[in-house]
Amino acid sequence: MSQNKPAVRTFQDLILALQNYWAEQGCVVLQPYDMEVGAGT
Repeated sequence: MSQNKPAVRTFQDLILALQNYWAEQGCVVLQPYDMEVGAGT
């Protein structure tokens, strides 16, 4: 396990730091995929 603490400056840096942490633990964090579609009628 790495003891280096990344400098978290932005929200994206926070997400990346969390993804890296969980990747080191052997986990995968899936991000939602949102795509606009028609009205559905």
